[in-house]
Amino acid sequence: SSRKRMSVVVRLPPSLLPPGSSCREVLYCKGADSVLLNALDADAHDPELIEHTESTLGEWSEIALRTLVFCRRELPHFEEWRKRYDKAREDPEELRRYRAG
Repeated sequence: SSRKRMSVVVRLPPSLLPPGSSCREVLYCKGADSVLLNALDADAHDPELIEHTESTLGEWSEIALRTLVFCRRELPHFEEWRKRYDKAREDPEELRRYRAG
């Protein structure tokens, strides 16, 4: 796709929640490293880990390996977002804008 990424929201059963988490809705995303790494909140991630990841991806690309980056994010306000999304989806003006691209 032109966005160079794909995402899915998953509602986890309580038995699969990580320890200490009560958030059941999780966004999983896969895509090009150039897109996903730029979308990271630099303040929320270890800069050394990001630098190491970028270095490794660069090495792999030099030997013609194709790569994808995967990430996850808990969505504690998913139901609020879903209500706004459903309302916008039913709005004729929003539909017109969506169809126009």
